[in-house]
Amino acid sequence: MGRKKAIVAMRKEKSALDLDKDWDCISTTSSGTTWTTCAEEFDRKDDASDNFQNNLDQLFEQRYSTREKALSKILQFLRTDVHTDECAENSSTIVSRCLNGLKRGGAAEASLCAQVLGLHFISMPQPDEELLQEVQPDLQRAVTGTGEVRVAAIETLAMGCFVAGGDDDVTIEIMQRLRSQWERGDAKGRATALRSWSLLFTSLSALPEGSVVEDLLAQLARLLHDVREVEVRGAVGEAVGLLVHCCGLGELCTREANGQGSIGESDQEADVEEDEGLDDNGAGTEGVQGDGHVCGGDKKIASSEEEEREED
Repeated sequence: MGRKKAIVAMRKEKSALDLDKDWDCISTTSSGTTWTTCAEEFDRKDDASDNFQNNLDQLFEQRYSTREKALSKILQFLRTDVHTDECAENSSTIVSRCLNGLKRGGAAEASLCAQVLGLHFISMPQPDEELLQEVQPDLQRAVTGTGEVRVAAIETLAMGCFVAGGDDDVTIEIMQRLRSQWERGDAKGRATALRSWSLLFTSLSALPEGSVVEDLLAQLARLLHDVREVEVRGAVGEAVGLLVHCCGLGELCTREANGQGSIGESDQEADVEEDEGLDDNGAGTEGVQGDGHVCGGDKKIASSEEEEREED
């Protein structure tokens, strides 16, 4: 406690020095009747930081109610402003205590721990892939749970991957985990999994193959047909709209209508078809126009007509 009081005293001394340098930093309300000086602002921030430290200390208490109350205050603290320095300085404590509560605490405590981890991710000064690797196993286990814990774990896993995911392999792995939750559990959890999957889809550096897109659309269509919950249907519609926009499905459907192959046709198959349409000199021999008529094969058609007339 003596060390803590010394730290508080040093912070207040620093605030006083900063006040001398920035005394002209004064703001007023529109009515001009209330004045807030920099000193008051500094004191407010110091008090909030001290309370944050006290709440972190209470995460080591044995009582569930004490830890839950401290987590609620930490959550409120992280939501009110960007606290980059505090999160960076206390990262190990925040992560270790939240993972402990996520694994061993009750439903309320585990849900609060998952939410704090999510805000901690976006409050860090730099993306931390090692932090994602540390929390990923426990969050993935919580994703398969129930209730608010499951919802909070899904959101935090997606948020952490979006902020700190190193490459597409990590993102795709987590997206597969979220996709497995589209058809299990309550409506809120399924809708959260769908929207979190859509968030991560926007972060991919390359679009999936056509066959993957076809499979995704088939599953989403089945959900639209079978599911009655409005929240889930809304999330499904958002995912379908995202796929249509990002993958250019309107153009691909036009290709299918013109007989140019399905959306799962690979570039290699297209190259083979192009090579088959060339003779030894590299000239085109026969092809298909956009309207479906055969072109380049007039000689073969004329020869067939002459043979039919001779037989008659």
